[in-house]
Amino acid sequence: YDQVPLVEADGLNLVQGTPTAVYLAQGCGLWPEMPKEQYICGHILAATQDARGPLVSFPFHLDEQRCLEELQSPKGLLGRFAPRWEALLGEGKPYFLGATPSLADCAVYEVLDFVRHVYGEERLKALFGAFPLLLAHHDRVLGLGHMREWRDVGRKEAFLDWPEYAASVRATLGF
Repeated sequence: YDQVPLVEADGLNLVQGTPTAVYLAQGCGLWPEMPKEQYICGHILAATQDARGPLVSFPFHLDEQRCLEELQSPKGLLGRFAPRWEALLGEGKPYFLGATPSLADCAVYEVLDFVRHVYGEERLKALFGAFPLLLAHHDRVLGLGHMREWRDVGRKEAFLDWPEYAASVRATLGF
């Protein structure tokens, strides 16, 4: 489809975010087996894609206040999605589907960590102060596998800064 991102795995060129995430999650044991749990996981994944919209556009305008207003709007991350995720975690489960992490947990972690990446750790905690279960969930997912190492070391080596990233995307897509 001549698009980015593209992930090369198992001899395939994987494009389109959702099917790529599901394919990789299945291979890593992060995709549930039962249809009901698959639906819940997929539903949360789709919600994260909506919730992260203001963050995805941030590198192209670099206006922190505009991004924050969008995140805090009634249909934004803090107004719409965070309360629902907090309620799901309020059912006494460490992860969205129970005792085992899934792609849904990784996707929600990624959204909150995107906020942390834009605004910093202290601002993340302040913005999500009304959602203590979600903050605890973020920390719990950070403790899985090599997540902390990736966040603190790998990402810094692999990712461009915001202006370079925006310029690269514009050049790649011909904007």
